[in-house]
Amino acid sequence: AEYMGEKMEKTTEEVLTKATSTLIQASSPFPTPPHCELFDDFGVIVQLVMALLAFSSLIYKRHYEFPQRPLKIWLFDASKQAVGNLLSHFFNSGLAILFGSIQNDAGGNACTWYLVGITLDTTIGLGVSCLMMSYTHLLVPYLGRSWLDSGFYGHPPSCKTWFKQVSIWLFVVFLSKVVVALFTLWNETSLAAIGSLLLSPFHSHPKAELLIVMLLFPFILNVICFWVMDNFLKKSVSKATAYWISPDSLTSYEEQMHMYSRDDL
Repeated sequence: AEYMGEKMEKTTEEVLTKATSTLIQASSPFPTPPHCELFDDFGVIVQLVMALLAFSSLIYKRHYEFPQRPLKIWLFDASKQAVGNLLSHFFNSGLAILFGSIQNDAGGNACTWYLVGITLDTTIGLGVSCLMMSYTHLLVPYLGRSWLDSGFYGHPPSCKTWFKQVSIWLFVVFLSKVVVALFTLWNETSLAAIGSLLLSPFHSHPKAELLIVMLLFPFILNVICFWVMDNFLKKSVSKATAYWISPDSLTSYEEQMHMYSRDDL
């Protein structure tokens, strides 16, 4: 009975403390200013729209590419980017929330750091990823492993080979994120100041700030990044000549290849 009485007394005290804190905040002449939230309802919707728009750029790219990759090959190539970009997004969001909470007193927030993160990701991170994929291509003739040749999935294309290439790509993406994270740590103060300065006109308008950080800038940067990486992840035209030909696509393939000179091939 004595234990239950102490427990009830402690619970009552906690409830009163929370209620008092709520009343103080409600009656405070200095209410908490609005701030940008990455993962509220509006933020999640904006992120989904951005992802659809960015991925649609790959559909547009395929529509105008010559020779055009067969649909299954293109889906394998595009899905590698989708999986890698998903990892990048959660990594950037995690870093943004972490650095935003650390730099909160200095005027930083998660949206500021997300802008910083995606800018570094599509510059430094993209460069590191391209460099590593180039080295991977160079290893193919020495190791004799065809599944290391990005964009080659066997004939017929194999999901098992695709899975191996996705695993390699995720490892490349992860290492590029580590490089970006280290760079961010070494330049934390200056990056926070630059990001906060760029978004300072929108700090009092959190939804507008979120649209810029999660939609406008990421869309432009991701489209560039997607197109560059698509050229690294797919097979080149010259290497794919025999690989893409099948009885069903031979006619359309020959028609497309006729548009190129021998030098192009």
